[in-house]
Amino acid sequence: MAANSSPQQTNDSQATYRLFIRYSNITFFVIMGFMLIVSTGLLFLMVTDPHKPTDNDSQLIKSSFDEATIEKVKGLTSDTNPTPPKLPEGRINPFVE
Repeated sequence: MAANSSPQQTNDSQATYRLFIRYSNITFFVIMGFMLIVSTGLLFLMVTDPHKPTDNDSQLIKSSFDEATIEKVKGLTSDTNPTPPKLPEGRINPFVE
């Protein structure tokens, strides 16, 4: 009885292989189409999902700077009449006509 089942398994595997080869192009495009639909949906969800920072996020950002650094940054923006930088002699400004 074992001898009879072996040719049957070979025929089944050959039939499965022939079926796969016959429809491999269709299978490929179906799988690729499905993956394209899923990736487009996930990308849409990422783009449309608004980021709502929690209180923990703002505390994390605030705690990473000390007061001295904050004062230095505020001091940089307090100059109301900035002077243009002095370029070394012989250097040409490419943005002036």
